[in-house]
Amino acid sequence: IIPRLMLANRQASTASTADRAASLKELGLLVEDFARLSYKQDLETCIGYVNLLRERGHNLEDIMIHLIAPTARQLGSWWEADTIDFVDVTIGTSRLQQMIWRWSPRANPNTVAGERTALFLPTPGDQHTFGIVILSELFKKAGWAVTLGNSLEPAEVEELLTTRQWDIVGYSIANNRLIDT
Repeated sequence: IIPRLMLANRQASTASTADRAASLKELGLLVEDFARLSYKQDLETCIGYVNLLRERGHNLEDIMIHLIAPTARQLGSWWEADTIDFVDVTIGTSRLQQMIWRWSPRANPNTVAGERTALFLPTPGDQHTFGIVILSELFKKAGWAVTLGNSLEPAEVEELLTTRQWDIVGYSIANNRLIDT
């Protein structure tokens, strides 16, 4: 009986792994279309698109990590290639961020932050904060009490680090120009 149970479990595990891989691949194939949607359509249309994906069985964490984050990168790539302009990138990333805020645990009054604390900071002077916004929301969803320290001066960061104990402190460095900072 035990070998049969192990075989059955292995087959179920393989099937669920294959299903997850197919799900993530599908999200990856949607990035360019979703990127266009993010700057050409309104927020509710974008949210409706994601809601359809959720109805089809995609979970919100996978959507954030494997669709929304790559969509922001795609917008940046198109801007660097001069395919779209700064306004399109700003509109698109703003819509992506608005969606993340809408799904934030703080938008759900039944969510209670846990005992674990995390501080996420962009490198001082960096304007690329989209990645740590997604990260902070995922941590909040997992029950962490998260502080996102955007636009802080080095002295303010030092004060945050010395006046409170953190379980995790994470820095986001978007490019090597700011490594010394």
